[in-house]
Amino acid sequence: MVRREPYYLDPVVNFMLAHKMLFPARRLVETMAIDTALRERHLEAIAQAEARIAPQPRTATTKPGVAFLGPFFDASGHARINRAVGSALLNSPQFDTSFESTTWPTLSLNHTREGGEIWNASRRQTARLDLTISSSMASKFRPA
Repeated sequence: MVRREPYYLDPVVNFMLAHKMLFPARRLVETMAIDTALRERHLEAIAQAEARIAPQPRTATTKPGVAFLGPFFDASGHARINRAVGSALLNSPQFDTSFESTTWPTLSLNHTREGGEIWNASRRQTARLDLTISSSMASKFRPA
């Protein structure tokens, strides 16, 4: 789409960066026929995103970064468990935690006790990433 309609480049690259699709974003920007200044601007943004998730030595003051992926704001038992575990991670002084919801929110933030703090943590990135927890329900159960 972007190669046919170049005016979509900025929103598509921003989407890719927001969803940590760094390799495809870099490949698109490097191979597309665009202005050199625009290419450099996008490559700089991609390099900054890559630096945030690149392995880095941990200092004594750096907390381990934890990214928690799963449903948080829907009316399910699974989301309720994720909110409880997520709240415990947020309240722990040992971890720097961020959240990425994998479902469309169907509950208001005021409906849940932990909603506001989890929502705020979903809008930021950890300083470093040491662990990704993906907690979602399987769509099908099959006998072994």
